[in-house]
Amino acid sequence: MKINGLNVELAINEEEILDLLENYGLNLDLAVAPENIAHYVEEQKGLLLEKHQHLTKRIQDLYEAKLSQLTKEQEQAETQVASDKSSLERLVQSANSRKEFCAKAQAALNTLKKIINKESPFSELQISKEELLAYFECQPTDRVAELINAIYDEEQAKNSWYGFNRKNLWSKFTTAPTEATEEEKELVGLIKQRLKQIEKELQFGKLGRKNIPDAPKNLAENNLYALTKANQTGQKQLKENETLVAQKKNSIIRVTKQQKAVLQELEARKSEQEQALLQAQVQVLLTGLATNLEKLTLECNEFKIKLTKAAQLNDAVRKIVSDLDTMTIDDLLPLISTNQPLFLVVNEFLNQESYPEDSVLQINQTTHNLLMAIKEELAGLQKIAEGIEPMPEELAEQQKQLMAQLKSLEGKYSDLNRDYSTIEHLLSHSKNLLDPFIQLARIKNQYVEFIKQISPGMTGLQRQELVNAIEIIRKEKGDLSKLVSSEEYTGLLTLEQIKTSLQDQEKILSGFLVAGRLGQIQSDYLSLIEKSKLIASQDPKEPNEVTEWVRGIEDLDKQSSFLEQASLSQNPADLHTIKTINNLKEELNASLYGQYENTTRIVTELYDAQLTEEQKKQTKTTDDISSTKITLETLIADAEARKIFLSKAQHALGELRTNLIKNKENNMLQTPREDVLAYFEDAPTGKASLLVNALYEMEQAKSSWYGINRKNVWNRLTSAYTSEETITAKKELIELIDARLLQIKNELDVNDITQVVERPSMPANLGERNLYALSAFHQHTQQSLAEKQIILEQQMEDYIKIAQQKSETLTLLESMKITHEAQMLLNKLEDDQEKIENQGLLFAQDIAALEQTYKELHDVTDTIDPLLKEKIAVQEKSLIELSKKINDSLAAHDQLFDEFETTFNEITNKPLSMMEQKEALFKKFNELRTRKIQLDESIRPQIVDAKKMISLLECLALAEQESEVQKEASQHTPLHLLSNVYFGTVTERANAAFGLGGLFGDYLQERANTFWFNDLISSIAAFALGCFGYKTGAQLRQEYLTNELQPALTTYQNEPTMEHYEDLINVIKDGKIQFPPRTAHNETEQNKSLLSKLRQLEAEVINSNLNELTDIDENRVQSSIEM
Repeated sequence: MKINGLNVELAINEEEILDLLENYGLNLDLAVAPENIAHYVEEQKGLLLEKHQHLTKRIQDLYEAKLSQLTKEQEQAETQVASDKSSLERLVQSANSRKEFCAKAQAALNTLKKIINKESPFSELQISKEELLAYFECQPTDRVAELINAIYDEEQAKNSWYGFNRKNLWSKFTTAPTEATEEEKELVGLIKQRLKQIEKELQFGKLGRKNIPDAPKNLAENNLYALTKANQTGQKQLKENETLVAQKKNSIIRVTKQQKAVLQELEARKSEQEQALLQAQVQVLLTGLATNLEKLTLECNEFKIKLTKAAQLNDAVRKIVSDLDTMTIDDLLPLISTNQPLFLVVNEFLNQESYPEDSVLQINQTTHNLLMAIKEELAGLQKIAEGIEPMPEELAEQQKQLMAQLKSLEGKYSDLNRDYSTIEHLLSHSKNLLDPFIQLARIKNQYVEFIKQISPGMTGLQRQELVNAIEIIRKEKGDLSKLVSSEEYTGLLTLEQIKTSLQDQEKILSGFLVAGRLGQIQSDYLSLIEKSKLIASQDPKEPNEVTEWVRGIEDLDKQSSFLEQASLSQNPADLHTIKTINNLKEELNASLYGQYENTTRIVTELYDAQLTEEQKKQTKTTDDISSTKITLETLIADAEARKIFLSKAQHALGELRTNLIKNKENNMLQTPREDVLAYFEDAPTGKASLLVNALYEMEQAKSSWYGINRKNVWNRLTSAYTSEETITAKKELIELIDARLLQIKNELDVNDITQVVERPSMPANLGERNLYALSAFHQHTQQSLAEKQIILEQQMEDYIKIAQQKSETLTLLESMKITHEAQMLLNKLEDDQEKIENQGLLFAQDIAALEQTYKELHDVTDTIDPLLKEKIAVQEKSLIELSKKINDSLAAHDQLFDEFETTFNEITNKPLSMMEQKEALFKKFNELRTRKIQLDESIRPQIVDAKKMISLLECLALAEQESEVQKEASQHTPLHLLSNVYFGTVTERANAAFGLGGLFGDYLQERANTFWFNDLISSIAAFALGCFGYKTGAQLRQEYLTNELQPALTTYQNEPTMEHYEDLINVIKDGKIQFPPRTAHNETEQNKSLLSKLRQLEAEVINSNLNELTDIDENRVQSSIEM
C-alpha cells in the first residue's frame, strides 16, 4: 500500500484501513450567506474534528491491538531466551563438576594402582570404600565392586589379629600365589580400563566438539558425553529463540512505522479538508465583501447628495444672519416665524441625540459604520487567508481587487466627512449667531405677557407664581447677555434694539419685583414686631420661638443692601414703603434693645431648662448603662459558678456510674443523696429522683441489719446486690446517668456566654440559670447596652447642639444690642456734627460731649472683641456681616473727622481775639485725634483678626505640616536652668493658675484664653462622659506637662545618665504625637503651639546631652594626660 509517497506493507487488515481513509472528508456547500459562513465553517470544523478523532481512535485501536500482540510474543520469546541461557549455564557448571570428578577419580585410581604394584598396604590410599566405588561408577554386582569389597575386607581382617591375616598366613610362606594376589592383578586390569574410560570421556567432553558418541552404559547420567550433547541442543534452541525475538522487534518497528504513516496520511487529509473549508470561507467572504462595497458606494453617493443640500441650508442661514443688521424689531419676529421650518431642519442636522433616519448625520453615521464593518470584515478575511497555503491565484486576485476598491471608497468617504465637518462647523456657527436673537425675541414676548398679568387685584399666590416665572426668565436672559457680549455680536443693530426694548420692559417688571419684595420685608417686620410684643407680654415656652425671632431680625438686617438699592427708585410708592420699613426697623431694634435683658433672661432660662433636662436624661442613661454592665458581670459570674457545678456533677456522676458498673458494696452511700439529686436537676416526682431515692432506701435497708437485706432475705441471704429488682434499678440509673452526662457535656460546650451560641431545645430538668439561658440573656443584655450607649451618644449630641444654639442666640442678641448702641452713638456724633456746622464754634460742653461719645464708642469696641471670638468659636455666619458693619462705622468715623478737621481749619481763620478759644479748641482737637487713632487701632485689628479666624475655620481639617526648629547651639539653655525656663521657679509655680510657670505655664494660660469656648463644650462632654474616662484637651495637656514631662526633666537634671536622657526624649516624642497643632498654615500660630515648644525643649535636651558627653570626653582625655 502506498501512503504519503511511501510503500508501506500493512500488518493488519488492509481493506479496513483503506476503507477508513477513502471515507474521510466532507461535502461542502458554498451557497451560504456571508454572515453565516463563520458559523457554517465552525460547524463543519467540528464535524471534521469529530470524524477525525473517531477515525484516529479506530486506527490506533487496530494498531495498538497488533502491537500489543507482538509485544506479548516478544516478551515470551525473551523469557525463553533467558531460560535457555540459564540452562546452558547450568550445563557448563555440571560439565565442570564432572571434569573435577573425573580428575579426582584419575588421581585416586592411579594411586591405587601404584599401591597394588608396590604391594603396599591399602591403608596408604586413605580413601573410603564407598568413595572408591563411586570413582568406578559401577553397580554393586559388578566384578570391580566384588574385588574392592574383598580387598577392603581383607584389610579389615589384617587389623583384627595382631596385624596378621590368619587365612593367608600359610599361603604366604608357600610358592603358590595367594588368592589375594590374583584379585589384585585383576583389579589392576580393571583400574587401567577405568582410567582409559575416564581419559576418553575427558577427551570427548569438550563442549565445542561435534559428533559426540554415545556414553558407556556404566557412566552416570551427567557424564560429559550427555552434557556435551545437551549443550549443543541448548545452543541451537537459544539461537532459534534469539532469532524469534529479533523478528518480533522488527515486526513492532514495522507496525509502529506503518501506524505513524497511516496517521500522517489521516492528518494530511484532515489538513486538505481544513484548507478546503478556509478557501470556501474566503470565497463566501469575498462575495459578501463585494456586495458591501457596492452598498458603500451607494451610501457615499447618498452622503454626497445630502451634503450638497446641507451646504445650501447653511447658505440660507448665513443670508438670514447677514440681513439682521438691516432689519428692525418688527421685521425680526415675522422672519423668525417664517423660517421656523428652516430652523427645525438646522436643529435636526446638529442634534446628534434625536435625528431623523434620512438626515445627513444619519447617512454619515451609516456610511461610517458600514466602512468600519467592511474594514473589520477585510481584516478577518486576511487573517483567515493567512492560514491557506498556498492561496489559489483566483482568490488572491479577487481579494486584491476588492482591497483596491475599498481603499478608493475610504478616500472618498474621508473627503466627504471632512466636508461634513466643515459644513457642520459653519452651520453651527451660524445657528449660534442666530439663536440669541430667537431666544431674546421669545423672552421679549414673555415679558409682554408678564406685564399684562400685573394687576392691583392679584392674590398673594398669583403674585408669587408670577415672581417665580419672572425670575426664571430673567436668569435665562442673564445667560444670553453673557453670550452675546462677545465680539461676534458687535455692530448687530437689531440685537441692540432688542436689548434696549428688553431693558424698558425689565424696568416695569423690576418695579413689580421690588414692590413685592418690599411688601414682603414690611410684612416680615410687622410679624417680628408682633412677635416682640408677644415675647414682652408673656414668656415663650420654647427657646426656639426666641431663636427664630432673633434670626428673623438678623435675616432682615441682611436686606440692607437691597433697601439701599431700592431707595434709588423714583417710584413714590416704593420710597414710602422703604420709609415705613426703616421706621419699623428702628421700632424693632428699639424693642429688641429695650427687651435685651428680659430676652436674654428668657433665652438663658429656657435653654438652661432644656440643658438641665438633657443632663437628667444623660444621668439616667449613664445609670442604666452602669446597671447593665453590673448585670453583665453578674451573668458572667453566674456562668462561672454554673461551670463549677457542672464539673462537679460530671465528676460525681461519672464516679457513681463506674461504681455501679463494678457493683461495689455501699456504692450509693459514698455520695450524699442530696448531692446526687441536685446533680440530676430533676423534679421530686421525676424518674431520676424516684429511682435514686429507691436505691438509697435499698442500700440503707441492706446496711442497717448486719448487711442483709431483710426484704430479699429468702432470695439472696448474703447480698442485696444480686437481686433482680436492684440490678434492674441500677441499669436504669446508669442509663439516666449517661443521658445526664451527655447533657452536661453539651452545656459545657458553651464555654463563653459572651459569644453567640445556637440555643437547643433545652430539657425541662435544667436549672433556670443554665449556660444556654445565661448566654441568651447575656446577648440580650449586651444588645440593650449597645442601644443605651447609642442613646447616650445621641443625648450628648443633643446637649451640645442645645448649648450651641443657646450660645449662638445669646451672641446674636448681644451683637444686635451692640450694633444698636453703636448706631445710636453714630447718630449722636452726627447730631454733634450738625451743631458744629450750625454754630461754627465748639464750646467746652460740646467738646466734652464728643469726648464722652468716643469714650462710649471705645467701650463698645472692648465689648466687640470677645464677641467676635465667641462668634468665631461657634462658626456664626453673621460674623462677616458684623465685620462689614464695623467697617462701615469706621468709614463713617473717617468722614466725620474729615469734616471735623475742615471745621477746625475754618476756625483758624478767625480773628486774634479768639486765640484762647482757638488754642483750647486745638488742644481738644489733638486729644480727639489721638482718641480717634486709638479707636481705629482698637477696632481695625479686630476686623483683621476676625477675617483671619474665619479663614482658619476653613483650614481646621487640614493636616499639620512639620516645621524645623532652627536654633543655634549657642542659644541653648544650660541643663540646670531648663526646668526654670520651661516650668518656672518654685515661686512662679506656686502662684501660677495652672501650677506651672515658664514657657509651658504661659502656653496653658494663652491656650485657655484662646480656646475657652471649645474647652467649655469639652467640659460639658466630660461631665457626661467622665465615667468612661473622657477628658478635655486642657486636662490632657496639663496632666501631660505636670505628671509626665516635668518629672522626666527633673530626673534627667538631677542625674543626667543615658537612661534618663532616653526616657525624657521618649516622653517628649509621645507629647509631639499626642498634641498636634490646630492649624497647618499659619506659621505664627504654629509657633505658639505645644508641639513647637516641645520641639524647642527637645533641641535643648539634645544639645545639653551633647555638651555632657563632650565634658565627659574632655575629662577622660585630661585624666589620660595626667596619668
